[in-house]
Amino acid sequence: GVLAHEFGHFTQGGAMRVTWLVRAINGWFARVVYERDAFDTWLDTIGEELDFRIAWIFGLAKLGVLASRGALWVLMMGGHAVCSFVLRQMEYHADLHQIRFTGSQTFEAMHRSMALLGFVQGQVMALVARQAEAGRLPDNLPWMAWVSVGQVPADLVKKLNDRGESSATKWYDSHPAPRARIARAKKDAAAGVYACKGSAAMLFSNFDGLARNVTWDFYRQILGSRFHPAEMCSADELMTKLNRS
Repeated sequence: GVLAHEFGHFTQGGAMRVTWLVRAINGWFARVVYERDAFDTWLDTIGEELDFRIAWIFGLAKLGVLASRGALWVLMMGGHAVCSFVLRQMEYHADLHQIRFTGSQTFEAMHRSMALLGFVQGQVMALVARQAEAGRLPDNLPWMAWVSVGQVPADLVKKLNDRGESSATKWYDSHPAPRARIARAKKDAAAGVYACKGSAAMLFSNFDGLARNVTWDFYRQILGSRFHPAEMCSADELMTKLNRS
């Protein structure tokens, strides 16, 4: 289902070009609004050096610059609102590919799983940070996340689900809130064309090996030269040891 959603974005060439253009313009607005330049420095310097009977003129100039930046800020926020709206529509459109491939019920279950996995990811990253200080880096983060899912208490899972059901989409959000996405999926009421009770890992010829490679790449990306392969340890053995202690 997730793959169907992501592949759905490949059909959005026109929308992607539009959002790229809006983001590029917004980037220019942000630079002009927030970055100080040589003219700002000159106004500050000359305002401090001149007599106050003349310096007030440059004070007015600074107010003019501030007012112009305020106008540009309004345009920037308007562009951000437009871009966010388009991005949300792109997500809804990609959701349709997923919904009609795996069905509306599976779509809802997937979003609940994603909320749980998002929480578990934070827990795993905190654990990895603690282990890294001791010179140990687990070699399979996806496996650790999967094991950790089964250890989340039922009441916490319910809280995560309730949070998703009460979520609301903000005007600046690039993705719709889960509640809105699930509501659209239910409205579509698609049965889906693909159903399988097995694990999604079966889509890969060697998922365990791929997970280890991704973990390796992740460490190299975030640690850079501080990453030492010799610090890699078995995630299975580490989790077993932590559960015993």
